[in-house]
Amino acid sequence: MTPVGAVALGLVLALLDLRIYGFDVLPDVVGWLVAVRGLSRLTTLDGRFGPALRWALLTAVLSLADLVRAQTTTTTDTMTATSDAAPAGLHGWLVTAYGLAGVVVVVLLSLALRDRARIVGDLSPAGRFTTFACLHAGLGVVLLAGGVLALLSTDDGSIEATGGLAALTLVVVVAALAVQVFFVLALRGVRERPWLQEPAPPVQERLPG
Repeated sequence: MTPVGAVALGLVLALLDLRIYGFDVLPDVVGWLVAVRGLSRLTTLDGRFGPALRWALLTAVLSLADLVRAQTTTTTDTMTATSDAAPAGLHGWLVTAYGLAGVVVVVLLSLALRDRARIVGDLSPAGRFTTFACLHAGLGVVLLAGGVLALLSTDDGSIEATGGLAALTLVVVVAALAVQVFFVLALRGVRERPWLQEPAPPVQERLPG
């Protein structure tokens, strides 16, 4: 697998969120460690990927905060439903920091890919990843504002999602997911570019005799 391909796979694994009784059966840390492996290979190719690698390591650690979530039970006359509770308190701050750190990784990665593409004169990916850096920076601002608002609004760290707020939240979530999907596709699109490949190891010639 190419270095960029490993990063793309890691981001996909980190995005997947399959929970059973509040426990993430596919921990995000697995995806981030795969991404770290890909970024470490890219860093040996170009030091510009170093900041993204360091932030990915931090993100992998912070992702442990999102491994388990508390459960909330709602009982009506006809049924009882159990769902994940919104993170609150210190746990909520750590989850918010985790989400923000992940956005920083993608911004730094986008900028490194842009600079690498410009050096070799591949201007189409350079423009594309500049756009992704801007989009993710905006997403980071929205994520930070929403996370802080949720943690400060009520004692349990949740906001009553009714009316316009529910619609706005849905729009933001869908937009963020769309940006992530297109970013992964963009990574797959450049994963085979020669300027993102590791140099072949030197061939050792055997001397006769």
